Amino acid sequence: MEPRRMCGREIRGHLLGVYGLEVSPERIPTGTGEVLAEAAQWQHLPLRKGLKMPPVT
Repeated sequence: MEPRRMCGREIRGHLLGVYGLEVSPERIPTGTGEVLAEAAQWQHLPLRKGLKMPPVT
């Protein structure tokens, strides 16, 4: 959500509205950092055979 330039208050409201999840304002930067780190690791996993990636433009 940070790449969309959402501030902590907006992220907190989104999590509450969509998932019913209450998160402290202090947790937002820590949580987004953890998610981004895990996403970076996931991006380097090899693709399964037969799975094709569309070209990135």
